[in-house]
Amino acid sequence: MIHRVVVKLISRLTYSCQQWTIALSMSPHVLTLAKDFQGGHQVLRSCFYSLSPPPNELILLRIAQNCFELARNQAGCCILQECIEYSNDKLRQLREVLVSPLIQDADNLSIHPYGEKLISYLEEALRAIGFIFNLIRMEKM
Repeated sequence: MIHRVVVKLISRLTYSCQQWTIALSMSPHVLTLAKDFQGGHQVLRSCFYSLSPPPNELILLRIAQNCFELARNQAGCCILQECIEYSNDKLRQLREVLVSPLIQDADNLSIHPYGEKLISYLEEALRAIGFIFNLIRMEKM
């Protein structure tokens, strides 16, 4: 129930200082929220839809710091996919921060059911924009 209140609050933030306050307050708790299908997931999703890109960047960086742990969790796997989608639209530079470590550790992630689901998603989603090919070219140099 409290998650619904937080989602509603986030959707009504209009000033940048309010958005930054929420992002800074949530930052230490992002991992817990990302792993919570009961409502934490919705709180993070509401940030992507309601906050402007700079405060969301703080949240996405925290998620990127924990991408391997999240990739092996059912709710975490889903929120990582949403983060990648969001970064494709709004924060393209951050997409590399999210995706590169996952691609580099694809062998280990593919052993785990949720990690494998995430790797399959990455192959499909990023092939369309040629991201994988650019990464491979950079690694060979």
